Amino acid sequence: MKKVLDKKDPEHLDLTLKRLDTWVKAIAIVSGIFGLLLTALSIWNLFTQRELSFAQRELAKAQQLVLQHQAEQAEAKKELNLGVEVIATPAQGNEVNISMRVTNYSVRTVHISMLGMRIWKKNWTSADDIFEKHPELLIYSASKIVNCPANICPRESPKSRLIGTQHRIILGPVGGAPVTESFGTVSIPKGDLKAGVSIQAIAYLVEGIKEECTVVSPPRFEGAFPVICEVSKKDQTDCGKKSECAYEEATQTYPKTENK
Repeated sequence: MKKVLDKKDPEHLDLTLKRLDTWVKAIAIVSGIFGLLLTALSIWNLFTQRELSFAQRELAKAQQLVLQHQAEQAEAKKELNLGVEVIATPAQGNEVNISMRVTNYSVRTVHISMLGMRIWKKNWTSADDIFEKHPELLIYSASKIVNCPANICPRESPKSRLIGTQHRIILGPVGGAPVTESFGTVSIPKGDLKAGVSIQAIAYLVEGIKEECTVVSPPRFEGAFPVICEVSKKDQTDCGKKSECAYEEATQTYPKTENK
């Protein structure tokens, strides 16, 4: 027969306490496990936040680099970079075949406004007032002007020639083929040819530093190039002196001196 314990019986109280102790321990274990889980979750959350913060910083850096690269590309598209080369080869007697080669190193297409060539005597030096102080140093000058106004081209004198052309001279972006333009065969006085001359070539672009440029008036001196200005300044007096039109030039001695 099963024994029924009285609630006041010490044995019953002992059993109740043991059960209570078991529950307390179980609750403590569960609480400990739960606390460990919370601690682990807190650590994981901190780790995740740290990783997220690092990822956000790296993303911000990447975005900054992209923006910088885009800005550099946009700036590069504005820059104009040309290469000009004089090509001079002997013809008959004291005659010389003269051409110039223009290469576009810009990342955009450019349009030539004018190509010019000058032949100077040996003791020539580059100076802004060369035509005013030493016009005798010029041997010959020739210019090719795209869509040249009728009041400027054609024009010819003993020492110079202005030629108008309807042929558009266009240079594709960097990597494209260069353009070679001939100025024909030029006769150079024998004495000057023997002493050596300087051949100067120059290329003006339609695209200016800030805006497009155009030929606005004839040369001020024999042998000088026509005046080129920004379109917005073409009606201003002496606009050529303060223009920001893009150009590139090169000079070569002829005959070329050999290094010993």
